[in-house]
Amino acid sequence: MFSRKIMNGAIIWTMLIMGTSAFSLDKGATAKPAAAAKASDNSAANGSFEKWRDLTSMEKRVLIRSEKLTEKEQSIIDALQWPENWWVGFSGKQWRQGLLDTSITIDKNVKQDGNCALRIENKNHDISLVLCQRFDAEPDTRYQLKMWIKGENIDIYHPNGLILNIISSGKFEQDNNVWAKKLKIDTQYPAHRKKTFDWLEFTATFDTPAQTKSVVLILELRGAGILWIDDVRATKQEKITPVESL
Repeated sequence: MFSRKIMNGAIIWTMLIMGTSAFSLDKGATAKPAAAAKASDNSAANGSFEKWRDLTSMEKRVLIRSEKLTEKEQSIIDALQWPENWWVGFSGKQWRQGLLDTSITIDKNVKQDGNCALRIENKNHDISLVLCQRFDAEPDTRYQLKMWIKGENIDIYHPNGLILNIISSGKFEQDNNVWAKKLKIDTQYPAHRKKTFDWLEFTATFDTPAQTKSVVLILELRGAGILWIDDVRATKQEKITPVESL
């Protein structure tokens, strides 16, 4: 459901961290003061990427479109592990080349916090490696998303780069139909486009519409480069009144 159409973002990351394109918040929203969020309020699970798991049989079938694999492809699939609570994929129909040209691994040497960080490597300028997580969210609420990132030889030229999309989803009460909505994002990060950069903290805020049940974070490394991610936090800030109607 959240495939090509949803991932057409630009240096918002995965949020577009490498560029300076920022989406402004709805001017009609007014916020009610709220206390600072505590670490235990983090809605993003396993944000330090310290827990990993094997892929389920269903996830393997979805990833390879249930097609027949070569011996090399099968060995790669069998060895794959993903961080718990996260889903990984490739854009479009490029999964075969994606298996060969990309990797997502735990890095215990390069890290910002805790015991490890997530390391994503993409050797192909024409492939996007996507990292997703869904978490429960409240309607009419402002959230703040923070993470630490470090980059090496990132392909920063449009349309490639580090892209972020945030999707809210819920149900219409009258007919139980599921809807998905790409949210406006307000981002704060250094106004530069560097291929290689040391650890920096990336911050984004977004408002959820009425009827929101959950939010999906879609982090995309579009094009070649190496990216480290650590300490992903999504925290509820305050109620917003009114929120843009659907």
